[in-house]
Parts: sequence; C-alpha cells; structure tokens
Amino acid sequence: MLRLLSIVFVACAAHGLALNCGVTSPAAVSRTASVTMAHHVQKKATKKHQATRPRKSRPSDITRKPPQSPQLPDQPWMTPIAASEASSQQMVTITLSPSDSADSVREKLQSAGAVATEEVYFSNQLVTSTLGDCGLQEEKTIEVAVVSQP
Repeated sequence: MLRLLSIVFVACAAHGLALNCGVTSPAAVSRTASVTMAHHVQKKATKKHQATRPRKSRPSDITRKPPQSPQLPDQPWMTPIAASEASSQQMVTITLSPSDSADSVREKLQSAGAVATEEVYFSNQLVTSTLGDCGLQEEKTIEVAVVSQP
C-alpha cells in the first residue's frame, strides 16, 4: 500500500498535482519554501574585535587633536564662461547676389552698421572669389551674425 501511495505521489508531483489523503508518511510530507534562521545571532567577530581593538591609554593619545590641514579654496565645480567677454556678436540683415565678392560683402556689412571683418564665410566656406562659387544661386536677403573676437 505504501509503495502504491509513493508511486501516486511521484506521478502527481510530476504533473503538478497535490493529493491530500490524510496519510502522513515520509513521501507525503511536503517541503516548505521558506528558510528558517536562528533567532539568536552570535556576534563572535564583533566581540573579538571589541576585545582586541587598540585603546587610547597614553596621555598623548588621549589629548591629541586631529591634524590641521589647510582649507580648500571655495571653487565652483563648473566655471562659467561669459560669452560677451570671449567674443561679441552682432546681427545685421543684408541682400546678397551670386556676383558679390568678399570685398563687396564687407562693404555691405559696414553700410549695415556692422564691424569690418577680415574673413567672409558662406555655407561654411571661405569666400575667395564670388558667392556664386560658394553655392549661392540667386539673390537672397539674409541675416548675418558678425562675430568679433578680442
């Protein structure tokens, strides 16, 4: 009979079924998923450390003050850079045509009230001859940022 019950329990356990027939045998006792721990934890390591730790027994150790180190300067973690100090930017509106050269663009900038520039860039290219060579197809009115650096 016990052999038959153990075979049934093994078959049921394989399929995930549970049977409760009131028979308490070693095969019928289910295992618990929870872990039980001791209620009284022994603090052996802490006890030994407290017993063997160095103690301040000499008067020079007892009255000793911590070493004085120089104070750290109060510096921000990020240093702000003032854009107005590094460079000044001026916005002007001018009309450009493909036949304009770098000199004529400088004259138009000065007549619009901007500071004279040494180099003229169009579409991230340095203008050496005309704006048509740099990719300007037709006459356009653009807003120009004139940046002067100290």
